[in-house]
Parts: sequence; C-alpha cells; structure tokens
Amino acid sequence: MSFFKAFVAAALLATPCGAALAKKSADAPASADQPKKEKKICRIESGTGSRLSRHAICMTAAEWADEDRIRAREAASSVDSSHDRNGRSVDSRTPM
Repeated sequence: MSFFKAFVAAALLATPCGAALAKKSADAPASADQPKKEKKICRIESGTGSRLSRHAICMTAAEWADEDRIRAREAASSVDSSHDRNGRSVDSRTPM
C-alpha cells in the first residue's frame, strides 16, 4: 500500500496541476504573515419619518469611533446654538 501512495504522490508532483498545488501549500505560511482585514461592526440605523425605514451600516471599530466623535460634536454644537452667550435658552416663541 505504501508503494501505491508513493506512486500517486510522485504522479501528482509530475503533473503541472500537482506541482502548482505543492507550491501553493508551501506558500501558505507566507500568506499568514499578511495583516488580516479588520472586523466590520454593523449597526442598524433608523430613517426619519418611518418606523419601517431601517438599514445596516457596517464599518470598522476605528471608523465607528470617528463617526461617534463627529456625531457627539454635532450634538454639542446644536445644544450650544440653542443658548445665548449667557447660557439662557433661546426660544423663538418668547419675545425678547
């Protein structure tokens, strides 16, 4: 039986396809050194105006951190713009 296994292995290496497979398996550890793709994190976002309008947005952790930072800055600026320089709430319904 071992003669048969040796014969099959030699026949595979003698063919172009078998040689390519052998080379590919030898190159496998080199591809392990390449950096892995970052894992994507998906969040479900709701659209304005409908309970049914929802879609998934997928980004890496670093991209989500940037997005959260931008949204926090925008939220803070909208709160700041609703107050006058003395910190009082500016309401368009009350006369000044």
